[in-house]
Amino acid sequence: MTARPSGHPSGEGYFLIVHKDSLSRTNKHAMAPFPGFHDVYTDCPSGARVFSRLRIGADVQASLGHGLPILILLHGYRQAGLMFKHFVNEIPLHWSVLVPDLPGITHTCAYIQVRKQHKAHRPSLETRARTPSAQWAQDILHVADALFGGAAEPLRLVVFGHDRGARVAYRFALDHPARVAGIALLDIVPTSHVWGAMRFEDGHKETHRTHHWITLAAPRPLPETMIAANPEFYFKHTLAGWAGAGSGARGEHEPEWVRDAVAPYLDPQRGWDRIVASCEDYRAGATHDLADDLASGIDPRKAPGLAKPLFACPLLILSSQHLRARFDVDGIWTALGVPGNGMVAELPGRRRVDGPLPC
Repeated sequence: MTARPSGHPSGEGYFLIVHKDSLSRTNKHAMAPFPGFHDVYTDCPSGARVFSRLRIGADVQASLGHGLPILILLHGYRQAGLMFKHFVNEIPLHWSVLVPDLPGITHTCAYIQVRKQHKAHRPSLETRARTPSAQWAQDILHVADALFGGAAEPLRLVVFGHDRGARVAYRFALDHPARVAGIALLDIVPTSHVWGAMRFEDGHKETHRTHHWITLAAPRPLPETMIAANPEFYFKHTLAGWAGAGSGARGEHEPEWVRDAVAPYLDPQRGWDRIVASCEDYRAGATHDLADDLASGIDPRKAPGLAKPLFACPLLILSSQHLRARFDVDGIWTALGVPGNGMVAELPGRRRVDGPLPC
């Protein structure tokens, strides 16, 4: 499937090629993971040291000049860039591709300075160490500029994100609009809309569905300690619940994607740090990211017709039936995008068969 946002001529490069089959299933007979990519580490001013997989497109001059933007792939919660190891085989070789591990996850180290918690254990912006989406976006922008240095003009980027990576992607577009040629978001609605849906009037249905948002955002070190007591059970149980019956996550033969997702948290050397980082991530989502959404004008309390278009770049919104049953996905994103710059696509089936689609 080739998706081109309306209103942008294909000659300008503002499009993203998406193969529906590579989103809905993995090819176990594909080539070795990330052929043609190089592993690199980049130190950021924030203190994060970001691990990335990098592929320079066949047409280097076009990629770094006035031709194609750089394609950045951002993973979601409890996964890493490894989730794209089959998907990258579907991307034409003339595209330059950057696949980072987000700070605090797997090979990437995030600088987290934890201050003492208030005696009453009340969450506050001052006492909690978080890595908000805005900082992650800034770190990834620094990585892109460092690795693709030498361009005559600032690089243009297409950012494709899943789950947490999708939240970084839309913040990327809001904070750095001059650098973003387009974004693609896989199965999310804005952070403020998820928190806004956790309400008594709806019987707290969304609260039950997204209970991990609340659990992981709880004051430290409660969730970290509980998860670390049996991380294999926690992550496999969570993955199986998100992925559904058709994923094979509960089967006798464990799928490859489950092993890839869980293994970093079982590492005796760094597993604890990664669990802590994932909790700080959700603490950021409950505070900084929510505040940033509202400050930008992404407010679920506004009437649909009063929402102000915020995204000047083309948007590609991919959503599952599971998410669409819970939220007005089309209405939310259409209201936030400039008319003519968006495209919404529904993925077949309630769930992916190669992995979970939590929001």
